[in-house]
Amino acid sequence: MSEAFGQALRAIRMSAGVSLPKLARGAAFSESHLRNVENGNRAATREIADACDRALGTGGILVDLFIADQDEDAMRRRAVLGALGTVVGLGVVDVRLVAESIRMSLLATLGVEDWDEVGVDYGRSFMSDSPTEFQARLSGDLLVLRQSMMESDSAQARLVAPRLMTLQGMVTANLGDAAGAARWYRAARLAADRTGDDTLRQWVRGREAFRRGYEGASPDEVRAIAGGVADIEAKLAVAQASARTGEDGLARIALDEARRIHEATDQSETTIYAMPPWRMALSSAHVYALMGDVTGCDGELRKVTPPPTVKRWESQLEMQRALAYAKAGDTAEGLHAARSVLRTISKEEHSIVLTEMYGEVKRCACRNLELN
Repeated sequence: MSEAFGQALRAIRMSAGVSLPKLARGAAFSESHLRNVENGNRAATREIADACDRALGTGGILVDLFIADQDEDAMRRRAVLGALGTVVGLGVVDVRLVAESIRMSLLATLGVEDWDEVGVDYGRSFMSDSPTEFQARLSGDLLVLRQSMMESDSAQARLVAPRLMTLQGMVTANLGDAAGAARWYRAARLAADRTGDDTLRQWVRGREAFRRGYEGASPDEVRAIAGGVADIEAKLAVAQASARTGEDGLARIALDEARRIHEATDQSETTIYAMPPWRMALSSAHVYALMGDVTGCDGELRKVTPPPTVKRWESQLEMQRALAYAKAGDTAEGLHAARSVLRTISKEEHSIVLTEMYGEVKRCACRNLELN
């Protein structure tokens, strides 16, 4: 599908009003290299697709196209070229409409077995894409997946669906809709149960418990979801819930269990499905912060070195440090540090996680005033 990929890249680039030299600068590839890709004389790579998606703001469609390219499927080639012919013939100049037209044509040709790679790709892109961009892609793909499953009940598609539904819940929460997120989590849990796959079931429950703790659910709710689940994130969720209720001994026991599980888990840095050491340290720091253990929190935060693609997570470090100060009784320093975090990031970066932590810092300050 080199020809189709190249033509898609050219159509999207021209619709965006971006010259080839400008795209080369934005994507950090040479102009001649990209020209050869557009002309079909050189095969694209995932790195090129990802870099051009980011430079053009096309929400991952070129990565989707690259993934489909691996099978050299003639039906997909015709679908992509047909979509391009339509948008060009209509004179479409909005890059988002061009990308969406290609996306829907491509997804319409996907077989149920292809969804596994789509799910893997979403696990990667969650780490770096903006919540708005990510949700726009995933919402459409979930609709197509649902239709695909109705037409062909595939075990592979059933295994992918709970993961994508969980990610939809997470990004829905990131955009401020905690109630909507909870509905997606419940749906993912039910879908995972129907698969009979215990590993998937535990991951979905563990991730839900972990996220709900960050999103404002009560400690009892979190413990109920995590009950009987041996997943690492379920143990971290229990540790954080226990720390919130002042049961520091139970919090430390659950944290130790999470660390033991972590030693044998996937520690890749490239996907939200895994638990790399820096995320483990960040999650552990949150437990210490909730206990008011500033030393323990700082010790874990010093281990947190996110890769360049997820630098947006760094604001959480300082917010957790602020929470540790507040829980330890230094509410003035905690409030000052928490407010500094929110002032130095854009409104779009005010995620539900940061907002909930800030709320905890303020509640500590209010209790301190009442006591004094």
